[in-house]
Amino acid sequence: MLPYYELPTRSIFLSHGKCSQNYPAHFHNSLEITYCFYGIQPIRISDKVYELKEGDAAVIFPNTVHEHIRCENPPKTKSLSIICQSRLINRLVPCINDTIPQNPYITEVPEDTKRAFFSITDVSDELAMVGWTCIIISGLFSRLELVSTDYAGETDIIQRLTSYVAANFTKPLTLEYIARQFGMNKSYLSHVFSDKIKINFRDYINTMRSEHAAMLIRSTSNDLTTVAYDSGFGSQRSFNRAFMSAFHMTPSQYRKSVSGLRP
Repeated sequence: MLPYYELPTRSIFLSHGKCSQNYPAHFHNSLEITYCFYGIQPIRISDKVYELKEGDAAVIFPNTVHEHIRCENPPKTKSLSIICQSRLINRLVPCINDTIPQNPYITEVPEDTKRAFFSITDVSDELAMVGWTCIIISGLFSRLELVSTDYAGETDIIQRLTSYVAANFTKPLTLEYIARQFGMNKSYLSHVFSDKIKINFRDYINTMRSEHAAMLIRSTSNDLTTVAYDSGFGSQRSFNRAFMSAFHMTPSQYRKSVSGLRP
């Protein structure tokens, strides 16, 4: 299960397999590139769904809500997603900070770029991944038409809002409190969550807290009451309810399931 705002844990990450990917609506401060080797991989980017077929690619700029969708009757599919933190490529593509693709869907991928997609799946070294990613970016960006975006507008609000919540979710945050801190209308911030992030504020922050609690359960021997309060939950009951919703098991069951993973 992915958080709705995906906190980066690695500079570059590859996700691929022999079936269509299925990730709920989320976004992050990274560049994401998805390529379809064969089959069909539907992706929703902002409010539009694209069906990637063999040889197609999509380029998703940072802080863009997107979702990988599994077909109901999927054909045999293999796709690859490259998630690369912006700081690694800012000098290579400075335009990533103030532009977005007019159309993120690319059907005419250059042949050398296709070969790079195949090659990157065979490496595990981060430096090699970055090298192949730079080749891929060079080929794909030549096919993109970029348009400027006003970062004083909604995109910037989403980035500021999610960054603030990510830094403060263990505190007793409310939508009213955040609205006061941002000098904004509570109803507008509620709209940003429901319409752009595709989740209400309560579920969003409970998901982040549950993810943090799961990390504490995996990495510490703290009792579950301590884990709950250290993750920002106001009561054991609210912790259990939110954790069950996020992981489909209780915190106690989760601890048993990962008991052999902690050194």
